[in-house]
Amino acid sequence: MRDCIDTWTHIAIVTLFIVKDVVGLPDAINRANLAIRKRQCWHLRLIALLPEEIVGWARLERAVWKGFFGWITRTVPSASPQGLHIDFLRRSTYPIVFSIILLALLIDIPFCGMIVGLIEQDPTRRIQIHIVLFALTAYSLVWALGDRWLVKHSHHVLTETQITFRIGARTSAIVPIRAIKNVRRIKQSRAEWCKLNKVPVRETILISPYDDPNLMLELIPHAETQIAYFQADRSASRILFLFVSDPEALAHLGIPDDMAA
Repeated sequence: MRDCIDTWTHIAIVTLFIVKDVVGLPDAINRANLAIRKRQCWHLRLIALLPEEIVGWARLERAVWKGFFGWITRTVPSASPQGLHIDFLRRSTYPIVFSIILLALLIDIPFCGMIVGLIEQDPTRRIQIHIVLFALTAYSLVWALGDRWLVKHSHHVLTETQITFRIGARTSAIVPIRAIKNVRRIKQSRAEWCKLNKVPVRETILISPYDDPNLMLELIPHAETQIAYFQADRSASRILFLFVSDPEALAHLGIPDDMAA
């Protein structure tokens, strides 16, 4: 009976992946045709056929490791474009959250070592478990430090023609000023605002290091934007939720308080 359940579980998982790939096939073909029209290299054309989530994850992994080695060598990421820098870390809880994560990871190593020594008597298996736990902790530490270094050296930039958003390797966007339909200050979380305004959460983007947003940008339909969310292309999104230290920095765009806030 158990073998039968395991078999049907594997079949269901494989079926879900197949269905997802079939549903995403038209988008993959469109991306490949776009790569051909742009005369990109053959390997970029093949990459265009892969699911965006896989490509995004690989790019994110590479960016975080690059940030980690940047932290080791104290190499500052590439400079932002010229313009008014809009800060998002001064009033953010991200530094506190990062400190808690870092402390938890450092405590985790001796704590897990003690627990494994109590519950596992076989020396060989004990060493194997220690190696696995140490690798997982080291990997988590790489992500925490790499992300912190990238977030620390990123900020938003406002110019006369566009706004460039960047939160480390997680989120980046280039939005022309003419593409902004509405800017509002909000006091709810992203989920609460979407529920109240009947907007699917999946159709929105959160540009914040950790905090709930305090601004909402609504873009005009079919605006030419460049939006990447965890390194996956999300340029079709029309609602952007932002957290910035000083919302008044965007005051000249017109920011009324949300009446629903």
